[in-house]
Order: sequence, then C-alpha cells, then structure tokens
Amino acid sequence: MFFKSLRFIVSMACFSVSVDSLDAQDFLFPDSIRNAKLNPIFDDVTVPKKFVWESSVLDAFTKAVDSHRPLILIFTNSAKKGEVTLSTRFIAELEVDGLAKFSDKAVFINVAFSDENSALQDAQGIRILKLLKITDVPTVSFIAPNIDAIAEGFRIEGYFPIEKVKEEMAKGIDAAMARNLTFCPSSPAELVLQLNEACQAGNLEMYAACFSGPVYNSLHSLHRTQREVGNAKRQMLKAIEAFFGVEADRMQFVDDDEMRIRELREVTKIESLESLKASTSDSKIHVPMAITKLHSDGSTQVVRESYIAVEDRFGWRLLAPEAQQLVKSFNKRETSIKTLALEFDRITKEVVNGKYGLASEASESAKLAYEASRSDVAVGN
Repeated sequence: MFFKSLRFIVSMACFSVSVDSLDAQDFLFPDSIRNAKLNPIFDDVTVPKKFVWESSVLDAFTKAVDSHRPLILIFTNSAKKGEVTLSTRFIAELEVDGLAKFSDKAVFINVAFSDENSALQDAQGIRILKLLKITDVPTVSFIAPNIDAIAEGFRIEGYFPIEKVKEEMAKGIDAAMARNLTFCPSSPAELVLQLNEACQAGNLEMYAACFSGPVYNSLHSLHRTQREVGNAKRQMLKAIEAFFGVEADRMQFVDDDEMRIRELREVTKIESLESLKASTSDSKIHVPMAITKLHSDGSTQVVRESYIAVEDRFGWRLLAPEAQQLVKSFNKRETSIKTLALEFDRITKEVVNGKYGLASEASESAKLAYEASRSDVAVGN
C-alpha cells in the first residue's frame, strides 16, 4: 500500500457485519507505533493524559456502541523502531495536538498493519480495512456506533497539516453519527413497527435485528454467505467474458439475497393483536401478531403467530417460536449456498485453464450447479 493522494470522502456505504462473530482472542494490537521514538522534535513532547488509544478493534467497537460515540479507525503502516514515515509522523502529531479535544466525543484506535509480520496486526481491523477498500495510508475512517452494520460516514485519506485534520475531525464525527443505523426499539410496540417496516422495505439487516439469540446470528451469517455466492458468480462471469471475448449469459438466477428480500416483501402488514405495554420491571412480554401476506396470484393470507419479546441492553428483540427448527433450516440453506459459491469458483478456474470450448458450456455448467443447490434447499425444507 502506498500514499497516493489527499482526499476527504463522505461515505454512504453500509456493510453488514455480525458483532457476535468477532473473537477477541484472534486479535493483537501493535504497540510499536505508539512506543517508537519517531523524531527528535517529538521526543520531549508529553502526550495529553486525557487521550487514550483503545487496544483492540473489538473492544473499541464495543465501547463505541455502549457509549453511543463514533469509532474512529486510523489505518497506518507499522514502522521499525526509530523509523520515520508518513504514518508515524501522522500518529505523533495527532497524539500531541489533534485528538485530546475529541476524546470524549469518539473512540479512537490505531490500526497498524505490517507486510513483514502479520502477528502485529489486529485481524478484525485488517478485515474492516479490506471491507472498506482502503488503499492509502494514513487513512482515518469514521464509523457509526451501530450494532447491526458497519456504516462509514466520513473518511480522510492521506497526510496533511494537523490543523486541517482537526477541522475535518469535527465534520467526520457529525457525519458518522448521522449514519447511525442501529436498530434499538425502545418498547415491544416499537419492535413490532420495526418488524413491519423491515418486511415492507425488504431490509434484511433490520429484519435480523428484530430477533435475539441464535436466530439473529443465523440470519446474519446466511446474509453474508448469500453475498459471497453473488461475488463468486460475478467473478465467474468476468472470467468467461475475458477468456472468450464475448459477453457471458447473464444467468438471471437469484443471488445476493434477492429471494429472501422478495419473501420479506410478500408481507404487507404486521400488527400486534394486543396492546403492548411493558412496565419498567418487565424484561419479557408475550407478543401475538397478525401477519398479512400478498401472494403472486394476488390473493392475501393472514397468519397469526405468537412471539416472546425480551429486553436486552440494545432494546427489545423477539424470541422466535420453534427457533431450533428455524436455525436448522437456515444452516442447511447456508451450507447449500456455500457449496454453490465453491462450484462457481471451480468453474472460474476451469474457464481460465481452458477446459471449456465455448462460453455457453461454462454457463451451462454454472446453471446445473445452481439447480443442484436449489434442489438441496428444497429437500432440506
């Protein structure tokens, strides 16, 4: 990675990520940036005691969510002790004069990566670096305090005077808070409204956030895997087009969660069958619902289902009936989707290696793999 340009970017991208999947044991934060002697002009400077770097991305993300403050990720290159680089100079200037005034407004972490020593890297930080497609260092990314998505509101790319950084820092914090998409219903009634809105909008992240426990985790995992098969399909199509010099058959089968979005949007209305009034002492409440569905033939169906709503530190969530059966169904579907992604990867390699004489042969192989995966899901249901 190389320093290329100076840019301020207001980002509107939102990336789904399950916080529950992060494992703090996998991460190691490098202290080499903070502890290295960077340059004689900085040696005698006292870093304000008020400012503290967080020690891991996982802990920093949790702190940001709990305190409802933006997470500010500063991506830099690791440096050898005594080595002065753009990254080390940037960090030193921030510590001396740039961050103290913002310490109560955001949570900060320096995500340093090393091409030579991967053990120095925070695995989750590098994962986010790749997710946000960050290519230049130093880069400052402003992340909203969401529990259901990684939502970047602002970005500073490159090295420039500290006064300019401080000026843009305030803008970035405001922009990140404006991107706060966390779904935290404050009452059971608000939870039902959120579920209704999620279905009508086909918003998978909002829908998953309505549920607690294993169902929530399984929905998020299934959503990520579905995106993976969509990416594998696009890579396969690119390989076919590049090898044969013709536009490949688009293969208009469902991927990228189109099917699940369509299923959600079949629900036209969700309403509670009882007045939902939880007292301050209640942490669990019965929630009967009437769910209206519109089928492709124009007919409607009203289904009555009963849930338990529970309150946790992020708001109210639903405990799904027959949760174990739902999770089992989601897991089987996810296994089938992962297999399809591997099949697409296999076909991509076969195209590159010249196995197919015609583009149509490769496309047909992909269609057969897709049909097989659909059959697996049907059998599982």
